[in-house]
Amino acid sequence: MASLCMHSISATTAFNRRAANGRRTAVSVSATATAEPLFPTPAPPDMAKRKTMNLLLAGGVALPVGGLVAPFALFFVPVSTGGSGGAITARDEQGRDVVAAAWLAKHLPGDRSLVQGLKGDPTYLVVNESGIENYGVNSVCTHLGCVVPWVPAENKFMCPCHGSQYNNEGKVVRGPAPLSLALAHATVNASGVVLLAPWSETDFRDGSEPWWKRAANGRRAAVSPLFPTPAPPDMAKRKTMNLLLAGGVALPVGGLVAPFALFFVPVSTGGSGGAITARDEQGRDVVAAAWLAKHLPGDRSLVQGLKGDPTYLVVNESGIENYGVNSVCTHLGCVVPWVPAENKFMCPCHGSQYNNEGKVVRGPAPLSLALAHATVNASGVVLLAPWSETDFRDGSEPWWN
Repeated sequence: MASLCMHSISATTAFNRRAANGRRTAVSVSATATAEPLFPTPAPPDMAKRKTMNLLLAGGVALPVGGLVAPFALFFVPVSTGGSGGAITARDEQGRDVVAAAWLAKHLPGDRSLVQGLKGDPTYLVVNESGIENYGVNSVCTHLGCVVPWVPAENKFMCPCHGSQYNNEGKVVRGPAPLSLALAHATVNASGVVLLAPWSETDFRDGSEPWWKRAANGRRAAVSPLFPTPAPPDMAKRKTMNLLLAGGVALPVGGLVAPFALFFVPVSTGGSGGAITARDEQGRDVVAAAWLAKHLPGDRSLVQGLKGDPTYLVVNESGIENYGVNSVCTHLGCVVPWVPAENKFMCPCHGSQYNNEGKVVRGPAPLSLALAHATVNASGVVLLAPWSETDFRDGSEPWWN
């Protein structure tokens, strides 16, 4: 017994010494005795919990990744224009069915007003002397998808965002829009309700196949055959081509970076220095008497103002008001059109609204439109000068200074 105890003590001492030296030891077990492990290994968690945690991890990663990938993929899906399938009922801004008789009672010949059309796209119904035309014009701009307003004074659809213009039938007459506005069939059923149906025939405006039909079918043009690979040029030519390539890349990259940097520069509104002469769309001086002969009280029309910004002259019963309203939207710099029917300035791009004096009444625009002094000199010419006094609309300091 004593020898067994001494053997156990010496073995333990030897183990402790080897463990202190940082070396692992092999444990031998005799056939006649068993021993408890010195450092028992903990049991791993069960596989069900591991699978659950893996699923939670995968789901947690999938949500943000999907949220990033989905908008990127949708960027390459064409903007919804035109429609497919059978006819649908046209609906007004309140979601009510458009009844032809009631519509014509409120909309005179030459009118083009919006209804909810195919795929929910806002669509213009065209009214002529006989009633509602047999076609509707989709209002989604073929450039970047803005809703294009109808401008009766110009007899055109004119996009204020980037300047695209379409004639009174929606045919493109000025870029950057590459295509005409999409068409839809407009008919009146036995109940007098207006119906809109997809237009799949030839485009009567230019005799072409309807591009919105091709976009709906998702077809692409055939790929041209492969070209033979030319022999590689010598090194001098390669260097020249590399320089040309570097220059060719630098230009578009600079063109991308410069607007990004300019985005952080405040939009040019208001003006500085002395008064300038207001000029019309032809670049001629605005003469008060001639202006008032064409613009009735309540009118707000654009002239070239301070720093070249388009500015509204306001006409009242007495003549031209003593202030002008800068038309540059304080959200992202669009030119905000005046909508007489609403007695407001209403931006069609993102929905900002301003009252008849240019005070912001609905976002996302954060600020009111800038002001300018409007006066008439001894020669009867309209002058515009910087407005540095308190903003009379809300009593605040003028932000544009």
